[in-house]
Order: sequence, then structure tokens, then C-alpha cells
Amino acid sequence: MPESKAKTVTTRGHWAYVSDDRLIDLDLEIDNPETLEGLVRQVPANYADAHVEFKYDLRGMEIPEFTCVHGSHQHKAGFVMNVDGARFMVGWICAKTIYNEDFDQYTADFEAAIGRRDALRRVREIRSAITQFSTWLDRISSSNVLQEFSTVSERLRSHMSWVFEMVQSANGRAIEGVAMPRHLCLAPTDILAEFDRLMNATAVVTMSLTGDAQRVAASIGSIRTEIDGLIRRAELILAKLSDLELFFQPATLHAICQHAEKAVPRRKRHFAGLMKLSTRDVFVEMPKDFVMPSVRPVEALRAAIAGAVPVPAAREPTIVTVSGETYVVNTRQKSESVWVASGNFRGVQHRTEDRTEGAAVKQWEDWAAYKSGSRGRY
Repeated sequence: MPESKAKTVTTRGHWAYVSDDRLIDLDLEIDNPETLEGLVRQVPANYADAHVEFKYDLRGMEIPEFTCVHGSHQHKAGFVMNVDGARFMVGWICAKTIYNEDFDQYTADFEAAIGRRDALRRVREIRSAITQFSTWLDRISSSNVLQEFSTVSERLRSHMSWVFEMVQSANGRAIEGVAMPRHLCLAPTDILAEFDRLMNATAVVTMSLTGDAQRVAASIGSIRTEIDGLIRRAELILAKLSDLELFFQPATLHAICQHAEKAVPRRKRHFAGLMKLSTRDVFVEMPKDFVMPSVRPVEALRAAIAGAVPVPAAREPTIVTVSGETYVVNTRQKSESVWVASGNFRGVQHRTEDRTEGAAVKQWEDWAAYKSGSRGRY
């Protein structure tokens, strides 16, 4: 059974050298290392070339202890090492003496890797969502919905000017107890030009998401701001298009006809038909093939950028003092408004979350102080 240090130490800072493509799909957190595939119970001959694949810390939990391959030591905290696909479990003490793997330092590297992986996954999600969004814009562009909106708006302005001005003045407020469209009769309005600008802005954002994922992840804050702008523009265009459906609702058309009857001076008589408004000599009707675009690509894009934060830079561990003893607390930013602090206190690994880094560390420190004061029950 080997007891000497591994001659080739390649494990220090291992996660910093794992490629983005490999890291992004790794499941770094395990509940029970003994359930992993390829686990061996004896030390491989080439153990010196092994690297840490997982870490585990189940101290404080009511579970059977694990067995280290080096000397069969019992433990609840350690590493799963991997060499050429063979996995083996090493307790934290042997990891330090044989592989030069410091458990606390590795924990800091590991937490940073989780933060990096989560950010890279967010980039992948955003790339997928912006691709779907761009495809959705292409479908709208190739349809007639934008032109149909413009055609109806222009026909109202030129052939039913009283209706156009009345709906415009209402500005979304109710007439005869019925809410009027807000955008259909705005002047000037050019939904086609607005849509072209949206497509151009989307192309710019798409370009900013190409290339090295690590670089993109580091800029995710500014990219998210740009995408927020795309979403607002898309939602405004959808709101305008939905006004076309609202205008031709039976209740809306009936309210317009009622209002015309009461107008002073008296107006031409207006008639509400099925998806059609007419007088004796002119009419405007709902385009027969008009279909509202789906909102799902916009919702998917909003979900993809929710909580997106840049890849966290490597952070030095925080040293806290509890009852005269010092402890190492590692921190990472989990999302825009969530920080994680984790550390080992007298054999128990504990993790806290809060809105800021300092608050998360303070919460961990308070927990440790409570445990220190209740040592007899601990």
C-alpha cells in the first residue's frame, strides 16, 4: 500500500484548467460518492497521475463512514480521485499527505468552479434563447402581420377619420364602458421601421454572444441590459399587434357605433359586423389571415437572463474568528442577488446564503458562534 507522496502533482488548481466545454456539463456535487460508476477499492498503479474529480464532506451527518483506499482509514470527508477513468476514494488526511491536496483550498477552487460552470450554463441558455428569438423575428418578418396592422391603421386614418381621432383621443381609456385600443390609431406610427430596428439590434446582441464562452460570461451584465431592451421592444410590438384584435372585438365595435350615435355634431351611422366596421359608403375589416405571434420566445428569453451574473473572479477565502479560533469561509456569487458562504466548523461543513457576500459570511459566523455556545448539545 503506497504511503509516499505522489511524485507528479497535477491536482493543484485542477478546476482552473478544465475546459469550458467539459465543465459546463459536469455534475460537480454528489450526495454519495460510493454510487459513482467505475469506483475501485484498491490503489491504481498509476495513482500518482490522478486528479481530483469530486469532493465530498458529509461530516455531521448520520451515515456510515467511508473507507480510504490508502490504509483503509475511515472518514466522511475526502476526494474522489480519477486516473484513466478509474475512480477511488481518498480521505482528506491522505489527500493532503499523499497528493498535496488541501481540503480547504480545494473547497475554494471547487466553489469557484461551480460558479464558473453555472455562469457558462447561463451563457448557453441565453445563446439558445436568443437563437429562438431571432428565428421568431424571422417568421414574423416573413408573415403579413406587420403590414396588416399598418394597412388597417392607415385605412382608418384615411377613410374613417372620426373613428381614428376618437380612438386616438381615448388613448386606451374606455368609451361607452369598453376599453379602446391604445396603439392602433397613434400618429405617426411605423411598426415596420420599429421591427427593422429590433431585428438589427438582435443581430448585434447575437454577435456579442459568439466566441469564447468565458469571455461572454464575463460580459453577461452588459449583454443582459441589451437583451432587456430587445424584450421591451418586442413586447411593445406585440402590444400594438394585439390592438388589431381588440379593435375588431364585437364589444369594441358596438361601443364605437353607440358613440357615433351620440356624437355632436351628428356623425354618419356606423354598423358593427362580424370583424368589420362600416358606414354606408366605406368599411374596414379584420385581415382574414391575421394571427398573433406567440409570446413564448420572448418569455424564454426573459427566463434565460433572469439572475444572470458574470463569471466570478477567483476569490480569496475569508477568515473569521469564533470563540478565539479561526476558520476559513469560502464565498461565491450564486446569482445576481444570492451569495453563498461555506466552511467547516469543528468537523461539520455548513453553507449559508444571503443577498450580499458580507451578509452570507455573517450568517455563517453567527451559526458557528451558536454552535460554539451550545457545545454540550453539539
